[in-house]
Amino acid sequence: MFKSLPSIYQIDICSECNLSCPMCLRTALKMDGNRMPVALLQMMLRRGDFDGTHYTELQQAGEPTLHPELEVFLLMLKEAGVKVGLSTNGLLMRKRPYPNQARTVAHILCELADTLTISIDSVNPTVYAEMRAPAKFSWFEDELTHFVEVWRSGSRRLMVDLQVLRIPDLYGSGNIDAVRDYLAQKGWTDVFHVRGMSDTFIEMSERREPGIVYRPEVFCLNPWTSISVTSRGHVVSCCYVFAPQEKSINVYGNLWENSLREIWNSPTVDRMRSYQIACAAGLPFHDDSVHEGRNLCRLCYEKNPEFLHEEMLCRLSRRMSSQS
Repeated sequence: MFKSLPSIYQIDICSECNLSCPMCLRTALKMDGNRMPVALLQMMLRRGDFDGTHYTELQQAGEPTLHPELEVFLLMLKEAGVKVGLSTNGLLMRKRPYPNQARTVAHILCELADTLTISIDSVNPTVYAEMRAPAKFSWFEDELTHFVEVWRSGSRRLMVDLQVLRIPDLYGSGNIDAVRDYLAQKGWTDVFHVRGMSDTFIEMSERREPGIVYRPEVFCLNPWTSISVTSRGHVVSCCYVFAPQEKSINVYGNLWENSLREIWNSPTVDRMRSYQIACAAGLPFHDDSVHEGRNLCRLCYEKNPEFLHEEMLCRLSRRMSSQS
């Protein structure tokens, strides 16, 4: 076995979302939202589920800043020595988690989070509106302005990425140069690092035109290194498993029922590893579990998704070293 306990690189504390982005797998699946109770995180910490984890991101299918206990999740993980990141659409930076609370979401993130990814996608108002329905770019700009003010008034420790998504069939998406020009005009180049990304859900939401062949299977290291946790406590193979189906090979177990160590050393995870080896070697794999439920590995072409977070952690470590 590669690791005796995996890294929990993603926890979906809130599968609700305030947007219905057309390219998102969540929208395609018409998912209902759910918020993870703090009690699950407490149990996970108490029994050592995070002992293999050095970094985790509090987002997967939904918008984490909708969770009223966001600050509690951040504090508990920080106290346990886990570096914490978030990915957000950035439209709730001025939100106050509790009535009459002075601090906004931006204050909480700048004080407690280590990394933050904000999806900007496009600075063209028309393209942005098409990608981030039903939001408008003017709304996003107001929220981002508040965030910059808070970030500059604090320690500036938080590492912030602006993510620019490219959708193949949407002209004007993925224009990183336009985003960089926008930051220069606003005087915000000291705040944000710009990161490009391709539409990773295009195959998984089966939006390819008829006749398009899925990209060939290649080896994925995730089953030996890491897992994601959904808002309902399901332990799943990676961050692309938005709506777990109990019998799918992508669902390993549930943390309400078993510890992560028990799940990680179960026959279910061993089957996934055997399946990945067979796929990489071009061999047939005879196991009914692969054909039950929705096998997302068959659709996925973005192998080893944990590597994105590992890259972010490496940049964070270099940044912290340069600041010390």
